[in-house]
Amino acid sequence: MRSKTRPDGMRIVFLAVDDEFAGLMQKYIYERHPEWVVGCVISSTLLYRRSNLGAALFLARHSGLTYIGQMFKMKIIRQMSNGRGAVSPRTLAEQHGVEIHCTADINSHDSLARLLRGSRT
Repeated sequence: MRSKTRPDGMRIVFLAVDDEFAGLMQKYIYERHPEWVVGCVISSTLLYRRSNLGAALFLARHSGLTYIGQMFKMKIIRQMSNGRGAVSPRTLAEQHGVEIHCTADINSHDSLARLLRGSRT
């Protein structure tokens, strides 16, 4: 018998850094199907183990100017236009009562076990 809240047993465990960009991507799932989200694993280390400037340069080299433009639009222009702060993955998970696991090593045994547990629940 199929679940009425999760078609075909749909379950989502988000794996992300706790930043505005990840929150923006996750927001739509929480708005439309919050019952699908069963967990959130948040990486607490800096992006690619670099400083903020190093991470920005790395992303610019590998993702290009389109990505930089979208980040600028998202962070600067949106804040100037509506004045509201961004929503992070942690905030979304807390608002919806979703289990949160923060870790410096997303490949650790505990992190992987939480991801697998969420996919089987």
